Amino acid sequence: MEPRGRSLAAVASVILLVLMIIIGIGIAAVVVGGVALTFTSGVEAKLAEGLKTTEVPTKSELLLLFAALILLLGMLVAMLHRLRRVTLTVRNGDPFNERNPRDLRIIALLLALGQIFTTFAFLAIPDAFRGEGVRYDLDLTSWFAVLIVLVLAEVFREGARLRAEAELTV
Repeated sequence: MEPRGRSLAAVASVILLVLMIIIGIGIAAVVVGGVALTFTSGVEAKLAEGLKTTEVPTKSELLLLFAALILLLGMLVAMLHRLRRVTLTVRNGDPFNERNPRDLRIIALLLALGQIFTTFAFLAIPDAFRGEGVRYDLDLTSWFAVLIVLVLAEVFREGARLRAEAELTV
């Protein structure tokens, strides 16, 4: 009979794969939207009208927004991919694989870069395009998640070291 942790890891790896596919479709839609935007006229005015503002964004500002969204979604896919690799090693009964600590450190780095990027992106967006009541809040929970993932990376690194040491003493 399969241990419970392995079956949960198998379910998690499937969920992560589905999420990666959905986000990949989202990235494709954003790319198509960006391409369509470059060939469509009058979109800026319609957007300004929809946001109830007199400031009309330029196409270059909108394309920059599309690029930022693609970058953030790409970072999310990369994090999900790395997390899926870790869950697959757990599912296969090899949780202290030597590659897991690196994958977890990369996830932590991507989480931190995502927080930094979203902060700068928020500050770069003109007030007129943010919507009413939207303001920046420092997200301490995400920074705490970065710390937790880094600690987990060290736990996995130590586990891999101990396993390698145990294999040598056989």
